[in-house]
Parts: sequence; C-alpha cells; structure tokens
Amino acid sequence: MGTGANHGAPRRYALWLASLLAVAIAAFAIGCGSDDDGGSDTSGGSADNGGTTEVVAAAEEVIAPYMEPPESVGTDVELSEPAPGGKKIVALSCALDVCKAWRDDVAEAAEAIGWSATGQSFDGTPEDTLAKVTAAVNSGADAIVINGVPRETYEAAVEQAKSKGVPIVTQMGELEGEVVDPFIAVQYQADEFDRMANATGNWVIADGNGESNALVLSYANFPLSERIADKTKEAIDENCPDCQTKALRVQAADTGTKLPAAVVSEIQRDPSITHVVFQDAAMAGGVDAALREAGLTDKVKVLGNNTTPQALQAACDGINLGWMSFSTKAAAWAGIDALARHYTGDEIVYPPLMNQILTQETMECPPGRQTGRDLPPDLP
Repeated sequence: MGTGANHGAPRRYALWLASLLAVAIAAFAIGCGSDDDGGSDTSGGSADNGGTTEVVAAAEEVIAPYMEPPESVGTDVELSEPAPGGKKIVALSCALDVCKAWRDDVAEAAEAIGWSATGQSFDGTPEDTLAKVTAAVNSGADAIVINGVPRETYEAAVEQAKSKGVPIVTQMGELEGEVVDPFIAVQYQADEFDRMANATGNWVIADGNGESNALVLSYANFPLSERIADKTKEAIDENCPDCQTKALRVQAADTGTKLPAAVVSEIQRDPSITHVVFQDAAMAGGVDAALREAGLTDKVKVLGNNTTPQALQAACDGINLGWMSFSTKAAAWAGIDALARHYTGDEIVYPPLMNQILTQETMECPPGRQTGRDLPPDLP
C-alpha cells in the first residue's frame, strides 16, 4: 500500500490517505494456540433432511457482495494541514511473513509523509510482547503502531508510554478496546471481523451444498484470531442444520511444523470432514504437502481468511478452494493516517474492513499485484 516519499505534495497525500480510510481492511490478527493446549470443540447439525435449497440460497446471498473487490478507498476527508515531518514510528506485530509485510507497509506509509518507521516482531506471548513494547517506548520513538494483541499483554509498557507522551495506535488486537491515553486510535475491532467471519462461514455452507463438515482452526493467545474462528464456526452451526463443525486451536510457533500433521490427524480421525478452514492463510504453510503425502488432497477443501502468495497460488492451481482476503496494507496506512490526524488535531477516521473472496474465478492467475492485502485496486 504505499508510494515512495512525496514530501512536496502533502495535500495530495492527505486526499489519498484520508480517502483510503473509508474502505475496508483488516488485518492482521494472528494468533497462536490450540484451545490453550490444542483443545477442540465439536458441533453437529440435527436436521432430518439434507442441505436444503433455502439454506444454500441464503448462504449464497450472504457471500455475493464479497465476490467483487471494493471499488474505491471511499472517503475524501483531508487533513486540515500537513502533518509535522520527521516523526519516528515503531511498528510491532507477530513474526509470521504476513505480519512482516504489514510492518513494511507501515514503513512505506510513514515515508510518504516524511516519517520513518522501524519494525519489530513479537512471538505473541505476554512476556515477549511486553518486552518488545517496552523496548519500543524506550527507543526514543515518537509513536507506536501495534497489531494483533490486546493491551492487557503489555500493560506496564502502556503506563511508560503514557508518562513519556508516546501515542499508540492498536489494530486488530482489541475486541472492544477504548481510546484512552496513550491510545489515540483502536482500529479494526470485533464487529468488522464478525461480519467477515459470518461470510466465511456461509461460504463453507454454500460450497458444501448445505452438508459441510468443517474443521475450523485458529491461533491461541491471539483473541482476534480465536474470535474470527469462533464466529466462523457459529455462522455454520446456526445457519446450516445438516452441517458439522469442529474447532481446533494451534500454536503460532507450530506453523509449518506440527500444524500440518495436526490437520492430517484430525481428518484421519474423522474422514467425513469436507472443509479445512484456517483463520489465517499463514496457517496453511506445509498443509498441502502433508495432505498430499497422506493421500487426502482430494478428500477436503482448504480455505480461510487473509492471503499469502503461496496460498493464492494454490488457489489458482486448484489445490485450495480460495481465501477471504482482507487488506493488511490498507490497515498499515490507516495506522499512519491516525497518527497524522493526531498530530494535526483532526478527527481520526475509522475505515471498515476491506474484503474479497479470491478464487480461480474471482482473481487474476497467476497472482499478480492483486494479492488481497492490496485492496482496493486503486491503492498506490
């Protein structure tokens, strides 16, 4: 989502960036965990007849708006004046590739208004998150943008930031957080992701013709990751009498290692599983190979939220069903926009989540610039 530095055109930046803020995005919430220990929860339908036309039609109606990309950034609210230059920002997020991409986008957005941004990852545990946020506060940063974890995990650092006058923007980590000093914006909370999760759940219903059996995975220790998965499961359970679901929490550190084997084990334990639904596409690393080795590639359909280049290529190749994208790049720019408005005294704008279902039919193959995280198409 960014362009290079454009110090000579702050008003054009203001128009664009402010514009960006009326469309959707989201995040980045990534997670960790398996019901804390890898726990699971199973629900099943009880209807006597198979998936009805009414159930499938209702699901298709829910997902129809998500089959096309957002058309525009959607707002033209300008900054009242150029933001002061030279601000140093620290961007903190998880260690996965998708989180690094977000940090890079924060740096690009900062550069566009003459600022600089340094990225720092954390592993999602309260101890490491607190240590990294504390280091950021003490680094001489003018402001912090943090993604994916609630403030309770770094509460001591929040007090330090408050005493030092370091404003914080938090994204995709707070289900219902409030804007209180030092937080100047709490972006992309539960409601935005609940709507996305509901659509993902209905996508599973429609694709399975009202008879899906879905394994729904999330990362433990990341509340938003768990929330998205729980709401996806809830959408299936409540809207599809003949569908079944099972929730599984996994550790972020197990991505690409233990996680693929866990998916295979669940399918072998319950061969009736038809869909594997990942809260985040980053979770899919190594899963396709594990399914192939176990002879399960044609037994289940893989889908989920967010995107990675590998996941999109798998969708293009017909290996995965597809991915519900949300624009982490737009989120990064929204974070910098919030800080710019803070420094100019303008009202902060809250963008909606920016989504599209990306499949062989709805995306460019091979995947090019349209990676989902770049939505809408007119981002620079």
